Amino acid sequence: MYYVGSKQDLINKIIPHFVKYPLISKKWVDFTLFNDILNLMSKGEHLTWEGLKKIMCIKASLNKGLSEKLKESFSDITPVKIPETKPLKTLDPYWISGFVCGEGGFYISIASTPNIKIGFTVILEFNVCQHSRDTLLIKSLMEY
Repeated sequence: MYYVGSKQDLINKIIPHFVKYPLISKKWVDFTLFNDILNLMSKGEHLTWEGLKKIMCIKASLNKGLSEKLKESFSDITPVKIPETKPLKTLDPYWISGFVCGEGGFYISIASTPNIKIGFTVILEFNVCQHSRDTLLIKSLMEY
């Protein structure tokens, strides 16, 4: 796990990395919205009521949106328009290796199988999980 808690590290290290090496999945949209919030905070807008409302409008479109408690506190919030997803680029083996490291894995299971002489069978699986909004990405992985 890598944790960055300072605004300066986000601005100087994390954001430039994902600008240079853009995300391919729908996480790119979340990154873009997150960066918009970071830009507002860099201008000090989070210190005003209007700026905080702008941030809540962005947060409402980010990941899972607003919690029930935030919806109660900010009942007049309208989620921002979600940025259009970049077209999916051609996948390469280095990207796939990194992606699988975070989102996938290899599994072995042993199942009882009465119709086989030893009574068990070995099942090998490669698994990658993504939200249904990333169907295009999963199809691209399968084609690769």
